[in-house]
Amino acid sequence: MLSPEKNFKPLSDKELETTYLAEIRALERIIKSSDFTSILGHFQNYPVFLASQRQSPLPLDAIPATARGGKIVEVNNTSSKIVQLFGTAHFAACSVLLEEAQIHLSRLQSGSLVNEMKQSLAQTLAAGAQASQSLMQRLIAMDAVRTFQILRIAGLLHRPCEEMFQLGLGAAGGTKDIFSVHTEPSIYILPGAEGQIVGFNYEEKHAADTIISDLDPRHTALYDKFSRDENLSVTGYISDTTAMLEVLQSRDIRKRNLITMLRIEPAMIPDCQDLLLKLYPVLDEDCDLVLSIGAGDSPAAYKQRIDVVAEMFDELERAELNPVLFRLHLGGNIMQQASSLQFGNAATSSYEILYCKIDKEKLKKGHCRPII
Repeated sequence: MLSPEKNFKPLSDKELETTYLAEIRALERIIKSSDFTSILGHFQNYPVFLASQRQSPLPLDAIPATARGGKIVEVNNTSSKIVQLFGTAHFAACSVLLEEAQIHLSRLQSGSLVNEMKQSLAQTLAAGAQASQSLMQRLIAMDAVRTFQILRIAGLLHRPCEEMFQLGLGAAGGTKDIFSVHTEPSIYILPGAEGQIVGFNYEEKHAADTIISDLDPRHTALYDKFSRDENLSVTGYISDTTAMLEVLQSRDIRKRNLITMLRIEPAMIPDCQDLLLKLYPVLDEDCDLVLSIGAGDSPAAYKQRIDVVAEMFDELERAELNPVLFRLHLGGNIMQQASSLQFGNAATSSYEILYCKIDKEKLKKGHCRPII
């Protein structure tokens, strides 16, 4: 499990370069794919494209369900729909990494994108600590953007953010939960003298109301800042998850229809069934649950994370809630999984994403412990 010190430690310039170029290499891989024309076309009117993904047949309909109704979506699935799903989500997430950049399409397709971006990165890092910190924040943010764009493109998550009443557990500094997951990519295509130009930007949005929590007291000042922001509706708790949920149950809060647990620490979920039991009183009748994991700082820490995801998947299947698991690595043993992440780098990116649409009544019926 990552210590708080490592969670707060900034990446070195070399680590930033490795992480940044991993994202750019993934972008270049998408550009070189036979599906790129279709992927780019999705951004001609991205909101309309997302709306189309909620119509039958759904993008995941071709993925066979497990015996108990869940689905597992592998990043190395070669079907065009799945290739476009992951490719479009990554392209969308690059709206954060490449904010305000305008790049000629011919340059994107030239095969020299990585080298060009490496030169640009050197200038950024030479600008000093503030520029490096900004880049790190964008890399962290784009992982959350990619996570939620995967879910929206898959046709699983379609509630507008302004209708979301969110609970973010293990939220660390809270910026991913408050801002990044609700970011709306704005990638546009313009005519230019030398051909088409692709522009990258995004619109910052947030939920109607957000509750965030984390155990680390070093987030206290930031949580207080969010609560004072008149443009936000955010309440932060520096608290153990169990204690915080007990406090929420005692208060007259609006029931939550979005639960986010991004790149979680396994210690936060010692028992998945128990967590669902404690969440039940604060859930709306229809709630989206999103849980993702990073790599941790050792093979043992990574195994703890994938074990938590597997246990949660089993619990949700047991309740007949049909969870969906996205694997962004290539499978195999622990070391093979940890070394085969297809987007980004272990320092900032998610290896697995678990989504479930929770029907509260089904959860109650399917739980093997009594829910009152």
